[in-house]
Amino acid sequence: MVVLLETLEIVRLKKRIARLETETNKRLSSLERGSEALRSEVQRIRDSLLDRVVSIENTLSEILKHLERATPSKPVWVSKSDSIGSEQRGNDLKRRALELKIVNMYRSGIPVKQIAREVGLSRATIYRILRKYRAT
Repeated sequence: MVVLLETLEIVRLKKRIARLETETNKRLSSLERGSEALRSEVQRIRDSLLDRVVSIENTLSEILKHLERATPSKPVWVSKSDSIGSEQRGNDLKRRALELKIVNMYRSGIPVKQIAREVGLSRATIYRILRKYRAT
């Protein structure tokens, strides 16, 4: 009789272990699916951000091209006092656009030496511009 009770207890324990294993496997599968979904979401966000960065860089490039075309090399002045202001504003816009282009090139991984060659400035000037934009 005792042996029969012990055998029944062993059978119950084996069934309980089997249920626990099944439940554990279900939870692991659920976690794996959730993990995969999370990885997919992170990749989607990463791709979206990269698309936005490319779009912003293209927009900045278009703005720079527009500024280069729209701002005459020698502005036409109405009066002497007005001429200094308009010329200065045009130069400031060009300089700022060029600085932003340099910062974007550097952030995209282009070496300072290559940036200096492409924009026609010295490496020291490129470093000064990069320092200026790191501070702000």
